[in-house]
Amino acid sequence: MPNFKDATLAVTGASGHLGRRTVDLLREAGAGHIVAITRDAPKLADLSRNGIEVREASFDNPASLASAFAGVDRLLIVSTDSLAARTVQQVAAVDAAIAAGVGHLLYTSVPSPYPDPTGL
Repeated sequence: MPNFKDATLAVTGASGHLGRRTVDLLREAGAGHIVAITRDAPKLADLSRNGIEVREASFDNPASLASAFAGVDRLLIVSTDSLAARTVQQVAAVDAAIAAGVGHLLYTSVPSPYPDPTGL
């Protein structure tokens, strides 16, 4: 893993399985400043007690994303499970990351996010 001791790394969906595991792996790898972003900050109280900065934001509230992404150097956007709203949510998240000056953006997705028209 590259040396991220001086970078601010953020992960959205940090109270979900993938987001939480990513935060844990970053911490184990010695990342210097980790920001865990979630819709429900109390769920991450244990992370906060262990030196991880927890910020509350929701993809359904684009205004909350700008402040959550402020000062972040590298951001992992964990895609939502809402297929109906995903495009709007993720575009808002990318726009907020750009506006916040995030220098490096990563995004998770799912294979075949649309139903297979052949039924297979």
